[in-house]
Amino acid sequence: MKIDDWWAGQGSERYWMEITNRGDLGGDLLAPQANPDGKPIWHYTLVQYTAPGDIVFHWHKSWAGTPAIVGWSEVVGPLSADAMEWQAQGTVGRARGHTDVLPNWVMPLGGFTEFERPVTTPMLNPHFDDVMSKVSGKKYGPFIPYQPGVLRATQAYLTKFPSSLVPRITSLAKSTVPTPPDDRKQDNKSRGTKGGQGRLADPVLRKAIENYAVDAAIQHYKAIGATDVEILGKPYDLKLTLHGQERHIEVKGTTVDGAVRVVLTIGEVNHALEWPRTDLFVLDGIEYKHQVASGYKLTGGTSRVWVDWQPAEAGLHPTEFSYDLPDVN
Repeated sequence: MKIDDWWAGQGSERYWMEITNRGDLGGDLLAPQANPDGKPIWHYTLVQYTAPGDIVFHWHKSWAGTPAIVGWSEVVGPLSADAMEWQAQGTVGRARGHTDVLPNWVMPLGGFTEFERPVTTPMLNPHFDDVMSKVSGKKYGPFIPYQPGVLRATQAYLTKFPSSLVPRITSLAKSTVPTPPDDRKQDNKSRGTKGGQGRLADPVLRKAIENYAVDAAIQHYKAIGATDVEILGKPYDLKLTLHGQERHIEVKGTTVDGAVRVVLTIGEVNHALEWPRTDLFVLDGIEYKHQVASGYKLTGGTSRVWVDWQPAEAGLHPTEFSYDLPDVN
């Protein structure tokens, strides 16, 4: 969906507010990419507009015993896609009586810091006019008028927090927050369309995406004359003959549109470095719907191929380590 990113080009506008009742506060920003009908929702879409170094205030409904801004975290990144079960919110959503497995955005956070004094609504209300003057005319703001002279948090998940409001909050909280640098590592126009492959929490969906991408790769190579196609899985996905030569294919599938990152195992990397005729086939932008009877229905996807692919060391980032346990004293 189209977002009115009024803050674009304003280097100081690097603040957000999460409104939640999660117990794992400060771990990440986590939101479905769309509702069960496939329609994007603005306060979920905003997760894609955050960037490493941004500051996220946390409005928690019960952390301090009453709704309040209880602290802040820093966006660490990178943005990735995942999937999990979601219970629809609101009276109608809860009345449906079941959850939906939906694709979601995950933006890691770090450095969660609690305020010395949580900022509650009664603390904000005496500053009603000042707060409203700073949020009025700016879309996706953190507060709205509830009654004359009374504020309430916007009924949303992630909101845009105007930088001009930060001093008021830190003064009331008797705390400080870092001032992010005036540069953002990612252009707003590209944010939200490019992310990492991520690791899907649902193993059934993960396997469905893998198989769908492999099928797409087979169709691609057969269309350009490949024969003797064999599905292996490890340490690479496909072995085939193309133009009289044996070629190995590493296949990756993801729901992220325009993915800029995929997950590789050490075995996949080593094989690509050892076998000169290895291609990397990536199918991104895969769409899916959960079907109770048959699991998932997958559609769409855009393919890209890196011929004679050699993983560049600069593009590899460790995601886990093997650790040799020392002797117990």
